[in-house]
This record gives sequence, C-alpha cells and structure tokens, in this order.
Amino acid sequence: GDVLHTTVTITGARRSKSRPRGIVSFHFSVRNQSGVVVMSYDTAAMVALFGERSAHQESGHERR
Repeated sequence: GDVLHTTVTITGARRSKSRPRGIVSFHFSVRNQSGVVVMSYDTAAMVALFGERSAHQESGHERR
C-alpha cells in the first residue's frame, strides 16, 4: 500500500458576521510516498473564540 503524508495550511481566519464565532479556512494536501499530490482541497470550519468576550456576551444576548 501507499504511504500518505498530509499537510494542512491555515489560509485565512475571520470573525463570523452573524455569530460569536470565528471562521478558519484550510488547504489540505495529500502526497504519496513519491511526493506526488494525490488529493488536495480547501475547506472552512466555524470555531469558538477563546480569550475574549464576544459582542453577544457583552450585550447580554448570549445563548445558554
């Protein structure tokens, strides 16, 4: 079987406009044992914000 190596690169990050979260964009690249790219794709994920209070928390509109 093939030996696969995956590289994940964060390509962007921004705050969500409608939720107290962040959106992080990623590029995934998968190479085989010869270094040939056998798959690549871009995706995004919504993530929680840590280390600061969101505008929703400060306004008292935080969901519980």
